[in-house]
Amino acid sequence: MKLIAVCAGVLACACSGQGPIPQVTPAIPRPPYAVFTGTVALRGEIAVRGNFVDALTGRHERCSQYVAGALQATTLWVVPTPGSALVGGHTVIYTAGVSNAPPSSGFHGPGTYTGASATMADLIIDNSSFTFAAIAVIHVAGDASGAMSFTGMLDTNTNVEESGRLSWTCAD
Repeated sequence: MKLIAVCAGVLACACSGQGPIPQVTPAIPRPPYAVFTGTVALRGEIAVRGNFVDALTGRHERCSQYVAGALQATTLWVVPTPGSALVGGHTVIYTAGVSNAPPSSGFHGPGTYTGASATMADLIIDNSSFTFAAIAVIHVAGDASGAMSFTGMLDTNTNVEESGRLSWTCAD
């Protein structure tokens, strides 16, 4: 019993005058590069509606570099994608963007891209595969946000059409 009282007294003396223990709030790490938040709305053979986060498209650049096309794309300035994440309960994978190959005018910063410049090359929804949009329009704003709409993607098995709209914002 004496030992407990002695320990309590030593502890009280050692801690006196030091005030409350400071609270430490850990820093939440921020990604060093662009992260896109987007929405997908597809209609046709398979209806899909949902949101996604894409940290891969701008993995080596900030939003200002992305919108300026500062890092040279090999063949395509790409629009953000969901990657392997589910969107509205579906896997949605696509290759879309502004081509650098003629007859495209290539990516030249904020603006609207149509015709040969706007490409929606392929679309996979779950296990259905669609190819080449008849019409695609890509709008890119100065803050690296944007939108893309497309029509005329055809299922490679059923020949049923899929169309839709994608939109995104950028933060870094």
